[in-house]
Amino acid sequence: MAAGMRLLNLAFLFVFASILAACSSSRSINIDEASQLPIEPDRSVSLQVNSTDEDSNPDLKTELQSNLYSRLVSEGLFADVASSDTPADYKMQVSVSGVNEVSTAARVVFGVLAGANTICADVQLNDQ
Repeated sequence: MAAGMRLLNLAFLFVFASILAACSSSRSINIDEASQLPIEPDRSVSLQVNSTDEDSNPDLKTELQSNLYSRLVSEGLFADVASSDTPADYKMQVSVSGVNEVSTAARVVFGVLAGANTICADVQLNDQ
């Protein structure tokens, strides 16, 4: 009886650890060419997000643009972020060229072995 209970506890621990591993996430940014010029924090930027990947999720552009709107200001990079048709000090163009999105089913079944969600994008920041 005690051996059966111990085996049940080990099985529960394994399942719990697998679920935690499946829910883990990480974030990294790879910069190929960084700007050598500083950006003054009191400047504004107009933001345009495009996707050249036909297979990408249609909501990706909207979600990425929304996240960029909030983070560019909250992290102190710019004082204001405007839409692409609004005049600003800088113009930022984000071109998404590749998306690798792991489905929820694959994440639950395979956990961390399912791979990572990735977005490959080219970002250009120009003075206006």
